[in-house]
Amino acid sequence: ETPLDDGEHSFNTVVVDEAGNESAPSDSIDFVVDTVGQMVSIDSVVDDVDPVTGNIDNGGYTNDQTPTLNGTATANAVVNIYQDNVMVGSAAVNADGEWSFTAPIKLAEGEHEFTATVVTPTSGESAPTDAWIVNVDTIAPDKVDINNDLTVYDDVPAIIGDIVNGGVTNDAEPDFSGQHQQAGNIITIIDNGAVLGTALVQADGKWSFTPAAPMAEGEHVITLTATDKAGNVSEASSPFDFTVDSIPPDAASDIVIIDDEGDKQGIIVPDGATDDTTPTIDGNAEPGTTVIISDNGEEIGSVVVGPDGDWSFTPETPMDNGQHTIDVVVVDDAGNSSSSDTPISFTIVSEGSDNFEDQTSNTNLDVNETLTLDNGLAFTVLDEGKSDSSYFNSITDVGLYWFGPQSFGDRALQLLGNSVTKVEFGGDTNAVSFDVNAVTSTGGIVTYFDAAGNELYHQAIPQAPEREVATVSWEVPEGGSLISYMTITAGPETGNDIIRVDNFTWGDTQVEAVAQTQSAHVEAPADVADTVVATEHSQAVESTHATGGQLELSVNDVLSHAEQNLFINDGKSQFAVTGEAGEHVQLQGVTEDSLAQHGSVTSGGVAYDVYTVSGHESTELLVQHGVELHPTA
Repeated sequence: ETPLDDGEHSFNTVVVDEAGNESAPSDSIDFVVDTVGQMVSIDSVVDDVDPVTGNIDNGGYTNDQTPTLNGTATANAVVNIYQDNVMVGSAAVNADGEWSFTAPIKLAEGEHEFTATVVTPTSGESAPTDAWIVNVDTIAPDKVDINNDLTVYDDVPAIIGDIVNGGVTNDAEPDFSGQHQQAGNIITIIDNGAVLGTALVQADGKWSFTPAAPMAEGEHVITLTATDKAGNVSEASSPFDFTVDSIPPDAASDIVIIDDEGDKQGIIVPDGATDDTTPTIDGNAEPGTTVIISDNGEEIGSVVVGPDGDWSFTPETPMDNGQHTIDVVVVDDAGNSSSSDTPISFTIVSEGSDNFEDQTSNTNLDVNETLTLDNGLAFTVLDEGKSDSSYFNSITDVGLYWFGPQSFGDRALQLLGNSVTKVEFGGDTNAVSFDVNAVTSTGGIVTYFDAAGNELYHQAIPQAPEREVATVSWEVPEGGSLISYMTITAGPETGNDIIRVDNFTWGDTQVEAVAQTQSAHVEAPADVADTVVATEHSQAVESTHATGGQLELSVNDVLSHAEQNLFINDGKSQFAVTGEAGEHVQLQGVTEDSLAQHGSVTSGGVAYDVYTVSGHESTELLVQHGVELHPTA
């Protein structure tokens, strides 16, 4: 009726008769009552050694050489713990069925296998649990070699590519990547001492990381650490420094395009024309930046700005005749690009003149054969005209002495009546002019064509009989196509059979004088010795040296210290004053009526207003733009 307790039990029987007599006991029957059973498991293995603490996965890694095993088992029983099949200790199970065990001896490096059994009074020691494998690793990874194992990549234009150690970038979210690392390790990217992010090393030993948010402007010192699966952290790498600079530089300024070839040289007027196919482009920009020059939208070159902010570029490849639009962009070391400057447009044209006086002998022009002169002027007779004439289409002196006008000199182009002659100019041009003589009949026509053979304009050849001279000229209207060639169709000329043509000019270029600077050192006049400064590069007075921003000069100061062609190659003498805007120069002994202004020039990036004084027009006073000039009688 009363349940047996858990444990061992032994039963035997005796027989009792009605008189109370008992028999001898029977043989014993031994058995065990066990109403609980056996249960044991390893539920977790815990690492409590920094930097990575917490549960160790089965098969995981740890730098804790004495990890703690936790589990459950039959309540109030005893658990035996085995390490690599050797019992290393036991733990009592509490009434809630929980047990815990910490290895008493430090585990060696490498893999270890833990199992557990439970021992109960009724059933003894149970079978072992499944193994819980722990890999002990207390050795930190090698320091990351930033010279061979780190790449920082800028993928933001205009400069794309690897950022060098100590470099500059406009990419605030550069790509970090590396190689030659242990698979499964964690790379920690540290920026200026703070963790920027982490990356997992893949099976091939490579890793990559891109910041989730833009990095701040300024200098960044990057170091890397590698953390292995056990939580061991390598020594920090050597620093990798770079600067984030996403602020674009200012646009280039004071840009001029200079024609420095041919008879007419100077600054090409915007929307003007030049015969220089390799004009020099000058300007100012932030020192050390790179100026990229484009022509008609195509890059033609670049130049690094000097420490004084000046830059100069001359195309290596000659530019074609025709319309050109130059614009420049400034790019700093980080790859930031400025806004484009205001484009400057101009046209390259052929320019020249010829009056045939250099031709030392008479030259006949054969049909469909081109005669090209040294200056590029070329003639091709397309139709010889009057074949029964005693004259020829030729460059000749025939008849000039007796019948030609004085302006035709000793030699001219002679064309037969009804002839057609093609004239080319060594390239496209924008204006043509020539003189005609001995034109007795009407019907002659000059026709101008573009490079595609389209007619641009035609005009009649005016009559100019005997020694009279008439001029034929035409200039391409603004925005029009350039002249590639023209044809001269002579009228019937029933009288003399020929017309004469001479004094060709072609090309109309528009340039301004370039302010010339040269080495000079002139002693200042005695009465302004404290305020006049002579430089080694220009004959200049700096008004900022004057007390209170005011400078006093006399006409004699200017006359006695000016030098010829010092700033402007115009045959006159110049003297210059520089200073800050709003400062004053008092020019003594001069009235308002006697002072005249003559435009402006630019020299060395400085703009000057040009003045002369009545009676001294051969001397020019240059005053920096913004400095106020006050005549004082």
